[in-house]
Amino acid sequence: EIRVLTLLPGTYDDPIDIKLTKHWIENDPTYEALSYVWGIEMSVHLASVNNILMEITENLDIALRHLRYESEHRFMWIDALCINQEDMQERNHQVQLMGPIYANATKVVIWLGPSADNSDYVMDCVGKRDIEEPKIPYFCHYVNKLLERPWFYRVWVVQ
Repeated sequence: EIRVLTLLPGTYDDPIDIKLTKHWIENDPTYEALSYVWGIEMSVHLASVNNILMEITENLDIALRHLRYESEHRFMWIDALCINQEDMQERNHQVQLMGPIYANATKVVIWLGPSADNSDYVMDCVGKRDIEEPKIPYFCHYVNKLLERPWFYRVWVVQ
């Protein structure tokens, strides 16, 4: 059994509102899985989860604000929220399910962080697969900056 969260619609500045529901993974629930870096736990923000305020890291707060839709629900699996982090038995069990959880997701969304160091330019170029020759050195520089982000150094990613 896993929890899938429903990220309720809102604008960037609206409070984060989430509903958690339980699903049997064998029943193929529809969700996207989020891969991200938790970030500094000292810097916490609040999100409403099933009408209870919960602390989340600043990086997750920013990710949720960028990823939520303004007028539609978004169904996601996010480890920090879908696993009861205070229950060691549940955490250990859910870690064993992470392979199937990510494999059964409709897609895996990777949150590298907010736009910085011309990362929007890099993503646009990659999406278009079109880089003007004189701009290749700049593109390579900014790709290297993107690859320096913490997500690329996580143990899960390296494995």
